[in-house]
Amino acid sequence: MIMELTNKAHKLGYKTTHMLIDGQFAGLNHSRKRFFFIATKYGLSVPRLNFSPAPTTGEVLDSFKKNMEMILVLFLKWEKTRSLILNTVRWEKV
Repeated sequence: MIMELTNKAHKLGYKTTHMLIDGQFAGLNHSRKRFFFIATKYGLSVPRLNFSPAPTTGEVLDSFKKNMEMILVLFLKWEKTRSLILNTVRWEKV
């Protein structure tokens, strides 16, 4: 049935894609399968789903900690630069 529909769509000039998606791999908290058939006359790029196991809470917190350390370093560099600028600029009342 799917191949018949695909062949008919191709004969009419459509590009097709179809996929069976399990909800647990699409960010849902349940395993429920859904079938999608898409036909279009335009190019279509379907993103690949990530079937790797979800990261643990510890892994997420570690990556957040690393990002926060980098943000703090950048902020401190900016503060130092800002302080140098403020100390070299003469502020006059207008």
